[in-house]
Amino acid sequence: MTRVAFIALTAWIAALGLSACSTDTSQLSVGYQRYTFTCCQASDTQRTWVPGETLTLHWISEPAGTTPDSSAARITLTAVLTGPYPNANALKAGGSPRVTLSATPIVTTDRANMNAASNIALPTSLPAGFYNVANSMELVSSKASGATVIQVSPAGG
Repeated sequence: MTRVAFIALTAWIAALGLSACSTDTSQLSVGYQRYTFTCCQASDTQRTWVPGETLTLHWISEPAGTTPDSSAARITLTAVLTGPYPNANALKAGGSPRVTLSATPIVTTDRANMNAASNIALPTSLPAGFYNVANSMELVSSKASGATVIQVSPAGG
């Protein structure tokens, strides 16, 4: 074997070895954890409320998979109380509520694994009855909503 052929063969083996050790960056991916929110804890609504109290609705964050997109998506969490209605059936039948109270919207992102709570102060003059508590989680491209019924009894009753 000539010296030139030996050098060429050695260079070719070295190049082959180096190429086998290189990493194909197209196969690497970074995943960013996403979260979604649901409302509310059962204890938030399964009791009778009294005017003057603050209705607190706890938002529950839940993993929603991963994404390769590094930019976080904005999420707005809202809660609105409407009523009163004489009973749950009248509430479900609809009609115009006399009272509408809204919590301050919570703005977060789909990357935040956080505890959040919406607060609605119940005025001392709030009439007794049944109230609809509507909640929503709004993203740029979609919206999820739900509702539950709470009962407000007169103060001292």
